Amino acid sequence: MDRLGYALANIDRRQTYIRMNVSFNGRRTSVGLEREVLDMLTELCLAEELTLNQLCARIAATDGPNGENGAKNLSRRLRVLALTYSRLFGSAQTLAQTTESRNAGAQAAGSPTAAVSRAA
Repeated sequence: MDRLGYALANIDRRQTYIRMNVSFNGRRTSVGLEREVLDMLTELCLAEELTLNQLCARIAATDGPNGENGAKNLSRRLRVLALTYSRLFGSAQTLAQTTESRNAGAQAAGSPTAAVSRAA
């Protein structure tokens, strides 16, 4: 079980707001997210075969729309990413089916999360 799975297994499901630590690029920071957002990010990470730390590293590596550093206000950017994925793919089942078909046909196109990370 990876760290994300371990962390999620130990979360009280009655909590509505969850603070957790993430590590990327040699630094550690905390993010606070609503349970529903964290659930969607978990589905995204499973579908894309990423850990939450890897996802955060990708977001931090991109600049925001106003030229802001990607690591700045990481919680906000994770919320936008979860909302974008939710709108694009709807449910986890649709997300998994889309990911399978996309991976089969577009291996040379690069990372599918790159475009969504830029949108966040």
